[in-house]
Amino acid sequence: MGVIDGGPRSASCTALTDVKLGVLPRASLLGMIESHPMVAARMMLGISTILAGRLREGNRRLRTLSQVSRALQLELDAVHAVNRRLLEEQAGRGG
Repeated sequence: MGVIDGGPRSASCTALTDVKLGVLPRASLLGMIESHPMVAARMMLGISTILAGRLREGNRRLRTLSQVSRALQLELDAVHAVNRRLLEEQAGRGG
């Protein structure tokens, strides 16, 4: 993503086998976008498709975490209510 927005890279990777690596400096990408707009449009569409999928997956995970959080809060509230009732009973017995 850094080649697109000029920011630092967002991830690193380690190859498990020998690989051939290509490097695309930001200046070369910008030059390609200017000289070959159709190629750039297809590339950006591909990147957008990947990012949209990642966003959908992130949203799905957030929904799941939100549901788990709500369930945990209900359990904590129930435990708190039981503890409060037990304390009140004990106080009523002169405990």
